[in-house]
Amino acid sequence: MAAATAARQTVCVTGAGGFMASSHVELLLSRGNYAVRGTVRDPGDAKNDHLRALQGAEERLQLLKADLLDYDSVASAIAGCEGVFHVASPVPSGRSTNPEVEVIAPAVTGTLNVLKACHEAKVKRVVMVSSIAAVFNNPNWPKDKAFTEDSWSDEELCRKNQDWYYLSKTVAEREAFAYAAKSGLDIVIICPSLVIGPLMQSTVNASSKVLINYFKGDRDTVENRLRNVVDVRDVANALLLAYENPGASGRYICSSAPIRVSDMINIIKTLYPTYTYPKNFVDVEENIIYSFEKLQKLGWSFRPIEETLRDSVESYKAIGNKKKTVCVTGAGGFVASWLVHRLLSSGDYVVHGTVRDPSDAKNGHLREMDDGAGERRLRLFKADVLDRTSVATAVAGCAGVFHVASPVPASKPHNPDAEVLAPAVAGTRNVVEASHEAGVRRVVVVSSAAAVILNPAFPRDAVLDEDAWSDEHYCRSIENWYCLSKTLAEREAWRFAADNAAAMDVVTVCPPLILGPLLQSTVNTSSSLLINLIKGGGGDDEEKAAATDKRRNVVDVRDVAAALVLTYENPAASGRYICSAYDIKVSEMVDIVRRFFPDINYPKFVGGEDERILSSKKLQKLGWKFRTVEECLRDSVQSYKAAGILK
Repeated sequence: MAAATAARQTVCVTGAGGFMASSHVELLLSRGNYAVRGTVRDPGDAKNDHLRALQGAEERLQLLKADLLDYDSVASAIAGCEGVFHVASPVPSGRSTNPEVEVIAPAVTGTLNVLKACHEAKVKRVVMVSSIAAVFNNPNWPKDKAFTEDSWSDEELCRKNQDWYYLSKTVAEREAFAYAAKSGLDIVIICPSLVIGPLMQSTVNASSKVLINYFKGDRDTVENRLRNVVDVRDVANALLLAYENPGASGRYICSSAPIRVSDMINIIKTLYPTYTYPKNFVDVEENIIYSFEKLQKLGWSFRPIEETLRDSVESYKAIGNKKKTVCVTGAGGFVASWLVHRLLSSGDYVVHGTVRDPSDAKNGHLREMDDGAGERRLRLFKADVLDRTSVATAVAGCAGVFHVASPVPASKPHNPDAEVLAPAVAGTRNVVEASHEAGVRRVVVVSSAAAVILNPAFPRDAVLDEDAWSDEHYCRSIENWYCLSKTLAEREAWRFAADNAAAMDVVTVCPPLILGPLLQSTVNTSSSLLINLIKGGGGDDEEKAAATDKRRNVVDVRDVAAALVLTYENPAASGRYICSAYDIKVSEMVDIVRRFFPDINYPKFVGGEDERILSSKKLQKLGWKFRTVEECLRDSVQSYKAAGILK
């Protein structure tokens, strides 16, 4: 293999978005004389943004969709490359039901697919990442002797102990050398020890978790074993050295000087004294040491452990400080206020909230939520969903959008098409279009059970699920403009989603009557139903004192907020979700409230037509849970009393 020259050459890095591969891509681009093709599962996935942000990426980095088990996709990525760095490797689960199929076969097949594609493309050299796991599990190696490249993990021992990761690495590496001997392909293999160092990607990999667990504060006692570690940047240097140096051949152990766990922790503790560290160390006699002399003879060196540990922790802190930015439309409303509260309370989000007037005192409850100790995590935007430009400004830079804002129409509009229906549809369209243009990955739209239940074709005793839609013609015939507006707006969201499915995800949530404690200073429509029910009791006006006793579908506002976050965060969420907790008679609701607040005058009841029963099974399968109706009603009335709405 000739040493690299100033002429630019094209190389491929498999699994480019991973921990080691990301660092290697950065090194290659920094050299200036490499054009890099990186294979990833999904080039458009936001988790690969760190690669696109690298200096030189715009001109010299191409991300390609490939799966190691799909030969054609691998061959397409490698075609035309002079060199290949095979870094991608699945990390198996600890308990595989069929390890030969789930762990060993994919590791071998993936490796052979890469090597075959390299041979077909006449690649000059392949540098493959194996692991120290393919070296040290060898009972025949002399004790107290440092492991060298001559040692191989014993496959039968790995099987006996069910060390499937060790076995997969060992078998894959042996297969690679066998293929090289048969085909003449130039292969060099690097076997790193425990790889730590600064993270570039947004997710924490398995080896970094080992270090993180030492200072998370949940372990009082740890084993004080001798650790063999290596900095991810030094692994990248080893890969490039093995590629560029003509004398490189065979396998190379890549590890720095061994260090005790207690010494690692003391170094970190000196730099970051405020973390909670283990108090007790249990010495472990098993001390495995590796020789990295062969790699050093090639010209490799490693940085001080202090630098590795410092930079590792700094990167973990930086990732922890990266909040996901989302937009909540109509942030000052009943549902949206609780959604903003939940997002901010999690500590994981920065929230853009749209309101009519950010300075309005009625939005004071939102500003009180933003108690980030100097770190502002809530930004209020003046926006109207009917003004596309203002919506686009609020949505810009957001990864997700919760469209909660919805005008509640007058009960008797003069021109319902212009006053109710058109604004509902146009507002939803503006939000989803602005979200799409901003590169938002998922929009969660709050619809309503009103878009589900109003259809005379449904049997009276039917339990309605997400396949049910309110009949638009029927809604119009009975002049139920609210139900019609919700139905049309939700259908508009789904029309847009169908046209842009590849770029943006839409989920809709359909709650029924929403009760629960108020955060905002004004009383919303659904809360006023319960308030008026309670305030209507007593008095001389018999007509006013009577309430319609029908069965209602009800949900707590806090559980709606939980459902919205769940459908945003869960990758499996799709379609629409009914969000209903209980169906309950109005008289039963009053009986529950009476148990907590016996001094209130309550109404008499007259019969009424029950609502259709709704099923939330789909949402519950996603993991949604709801509080008891007693808690919902108690907390609702307590908040009304605290606000002075009820005496």
